[in-house]
Amino acid sequence: MGFAKGVKREGNRACICSCIFYPQFLEPKRLKPTEHPICWIGWGFIEGFMKEFTGALGVEWKERDYGKEQCWFEVIQPK
Repeated sequence: MGFAKGVKREGNRACICSCIFYPQFLEPKRLKPTEHPICWIGWGFIEGFMKEFTGALGVEWKERDYGKEQCWFEVIQPK
């Protein structure tokens, strides 16, 4: 993919796996995920795909699993 080892979906959540930007831009500056604009690109990527493929309204940032190097988003579905 170029920017990550992959993306995956588990239920109503989507994940960016092993993003190359976190260790390069955020970690050295001790920034948390989404505290650097580069994260917004990944957020938009996940949101765009979820909207297109599932009809989702968007995605919401949830958490980073630091051990597994995964950033998780919750998919927001229409009611």
